Amino acid sequence: MEARWDTVQVEGDPMRVYLSLPDGPGPHPGVVVAHHIGGPDDFTRATADWLAQAGYVAAVPDFFHRHPDANMEELDRLDHNDPERMVKIREMSGRMKDPLIVVDANATVEYLRQLPEIQVGPVGVTGCCMGGRITYLLASQAPVFQAAAVFYGGNVLVARGAERSPFELTAEIGCPLIGFFGDDDKNPSPENVQMLREELTKHGKSFEFHSYAGAGHGFLSSVSSPGYRKGPADDSWARMLGFFGKHLRAGVGASAGT
Repeated sequence: MEARWDTVQVEGDPMRVYLSLPDGPGPHPGVVVAHHIGGPDDFTRATADWLAQAGYVAAVPDFFHRHPDANMEELDRLDHNDPERMVKIREMSGRMKDPLIVVDANATVEYLRQLPEIQVGPVGVTGCCMGGRITYLLASQAPVFQAAAVFYGGNVLVARGAERSPFELTAEIGCPLIGFFGDDDKNPSPENVQMLREELTKHGKSFEFHSYAGAGHGFLSSVSSPGYRKGPADDSWARMLGFFGKHLRAGVGASAGT
C-alpha cells in the first residue's frame, strides 16, 4: 500500500488530496472519503488507508482548500480537544458551500480516473459526521458515484450555500445508499434518521440503515473520538465493505471485499 498527498487543480485553485493506493495496477474500485469537521486529519486519512488495505483506491479531498486560513499541518499539531483548533475548524466548515463541495468531489474522481500508475473502476463515496452529510449530498448531486455509505451524517436537513438541503434533494439520489447511526446520537437524532428513512422510502430509493444501541456520535473513530465503540465500529465497517463489494467491486470483476 502507498499513501501520499497530491495536488489537484479545481477551477484554477490548488486542492490537496490524500491518496491511498492498494497494491497492484488494478483495475480497483475507488472511494472518495469526505472528511468530517476535523478536516483531512489523522482519522480521515486512516479511513482511506483502511480502504486501501481492503483493495480500494481511496482519496480524501481537502474541502477546506478555499478558506484563506486553511492549514491542516498547523491544525494537526494541535490537540483534537484544543479550543483554538475547534474555533478554526468550525470557522472553516461554516464557510463551506454545497455547490462547491460537488465541484471538488467531481474533480477528485476525475483525478482518480487519470492516475497513470493504477486503473480505477467504479467509484463510491463515504464519510462520517459532516462527511456523512456530504456523502448524502453527493449521492444526489454527483452522478459519478455508484454507491454511498453514510456514517452518522449530521445536519442533512440544513442547506449550506444552496437553495435546498441534502434532505430536500433525496428524490435526486441516483445510487444505492447505506447508513449507520447511533441510537444515542443527537445529530442526527433517531428522529432525524426516521425522517431520512421515510423520505428515501417515499422516493423509492435503494437503501439500508443500521442503528446501534449504546452508540452515539463518532462510534467509528478509534483514532480521535471518545465516542468510539468497537462493536458498532467493527459491524458497520464490515457491512460497508460488503455493500461496496456488491456495488463497486463487482463492477471490476473481483469478489466482494470483507
